[in-house]
Amino acid sequence: MIPGSLALSGLWMSHDLPSTDVPAAARITDVDVATLTDFLGSCPPFDALEPDELARIVARAVVERYDAGTVILDAFDPRVDELFVVWQG
Repeated sequence: MIPGSLALSGLWMSHDLPSTDVPAAARITDVDVATLTDFLGSCPPFDALEPDELARIVARAVVERYDAGTVILDAFDPRVDELFVVWQG
């Protein structure tokens, strides 16, 4: 990832529980609800959701900032509890 890149995490597919596995290098970044809703609502599969479903996901999403070269998700880890969406980078 390049400097200043953003990733969304905390988009849980089966549970509405907060993440306990945020990478140590993550820095939580504040993004207003309208901006996040517009971004996710323009991306598949979120663009097919009803407004109330999208609002529920946005309310639970966490926007994290990572430095360049940070491993966000190990592609070979057999257990993945969250959905990460790369917003920029």
